[in-house]
Parts: sequence; structure tokens; C-alpha cells
Amino acid sequence: MSPQYQYILASFIEYLHSSELLEQSRLKSTAFTRKRVLTFPVLLVMMLSGFKASVQNELNAFFAHLANQADLTRNVSAQAFSKARKLFSHLTFSRLNQRFIQLISEQLTLPHWNGLRVVAADASKMQLF
Repeated sequence: MSPQYQYILASFIEYLHSSELLEQSRLKSTAFTRKRVLTFPVLLVMMLSGFKASVQNELNAFFAHLANQADLTRNVSAQAFSKARKLFSHLTFSRLNQRFIQLISEQLTLPHWNGLRVVAADASKMQLF
């Protein structure tokens, strides 16, 4: 992987863990203050990874993968996940998108056509864990 891509990913991960993003995102000042299993960055990555099965099965698989285990483990209940996701603003995803675009535009030369940024997309899926 090129140094530019490594920098983009490292900076994005750092932003996921930043107190700045947490302060802008949480709806209650007491949300995500304790060090639990379902921390703010873990919750975001879980939500960004996309669900293909039930919430509980996805949580079990996600935390088994984090622990580098072959067997599924139940570290977080679906109810705890549902409760935690209500504690931050939906605008968090817009902030993450803006930050990611900013990092890319700073590090990579993007093609332009008539002064407009050229963007292409496909329907590929990628799991973040």
C-alpha cells in the first residue's frame, strides 16, 4: 500500500478516535464517557461495516473478529447496540464523509473535467472489519 493511502487510513482512524468528533456527535454530555466494550469508535465502525444478518449475529461476528477468535462470542447484546446508537447524531456520518474527502483531496491528485471533480462509483461492497 502506498504511503499516501496509509496516511489517509491512519488519519481517518485517528479522527474516528478523536475527542473532537465525539464532542460534535454525542447527544448527551454523559454519552460514551465510560470505557465499555461498545465504545464510540467501535460503534461507528460497526455501523459503517453494514449488516447482512440479524443485529445480534453481526455483533457476535464483529467482536469475534476483533478478538481474533474463530468462535462467535456474545460481548454486546442487540439491545445495548440499539441503545448506544441513539446517543449520537446522524450528522456524524456527514462529518466522517467530509473528513474522508478532505484527506483524499489533500493526498491524491484527483482528475478534473471542465473544473469539476470526476467521480465514479460501482456497487462493490467492502467489509471494514
